[in-house]
Amino acid sequence: MTNISHKSGFVLIMATLFIVIAVVASVGIYSYSEYIVHEVRTEKKAAAKSYYCAVAGARYAQILLKNPVANFGSGITDTAFNGEIGTKTITGRATGTLGEDLNFSGNDTLTITATEYNTATPASTPWEVNNYQVEIVFTY
Repeated sequence: MTNISHKSGFVLIMATLFIVIAVVASVGIYSYSEYIVHEVRTEKKAAAKSYYCAVAGARYAQILLKNPVANFGSGITDTAFNGEIGTKTITGRATGTLGEDLNFSGNDTLTITATEYNTATPASTPWEVNNYQVEIVFTY
């Protein structure tokens, strides 16, 4: 006959070892999944912020282009059809600026570039005087 009292000690040690391994593995998997969720959340948040800041920049460009000579400074003049390029850059969140309204951090930059139609542009596009192609770039 086999002595059952020696086998129960072995089973107890194996069961304890299995539980310790399962707990360590569970903690590791939980920590890794929490890290992945945090990274994905941060990435999606940055992408959403970029999108909404670019849309706000496009709306702001419409306002600036109501008087481009005054609003873009030296980049655009009264002369029509000469392909002038005006750039407006908003960085940081200074009080009373678009950057403050959009809750920019110190490194956030919104660049609005307006390029006036020029005669070298293909004639298939029915441009009129003071029409602009606008490009909005948001970096964080």
